[in-house]
Amino acid sequence: MDNLKALPKGNWLCCNDCKLINSSLRKIVVHGEEKLSDDLLRIIKRRYGRKGLVCSENHEIKWRLLHGRSASATKARSLLSQEQFNPITDAQGRDLLPDMVHG
Repeated sequence: MDNLKALPKGNWLCCNDCKLINSSLRKIVVHGEEKLSDDLLRIIKRRYGRKGLVCSENHEIKWRLLHGRSASATKARSLLSQEQFNPITDAQGRDLLPDMVHG
C-alpha cells in the first residue's frame, strides 16, 4: 500500500477482499433487522443460567448493523448506547458517549 498523504476521493478500497467485505456489510445494512440465530440464543441462555438469571423461552432478540451519519441513524446509535451503557464521562462530567457514536 502506498504512503498516503490524504484520503482519496470517492469510494476506494485497498484490495478485492476489502471490496467483498464492504459489499457484504452494505447488504446487511440494507436488509435491516435480523433475528438472532438459535445457536447464539442458546449461548445467551446458558450464560444467563450461569449467573442465576432466567431467560424466557419466547424471548426474541434481534440485531441490526447501523451505518451512516443520517440524523435517524445517529439518533438510533445514541439511544441504543445510552440505553445499554452507563455514561462515560470526562473530568468535567460531560457524557462522552454521543461523541463516540459520532466518531
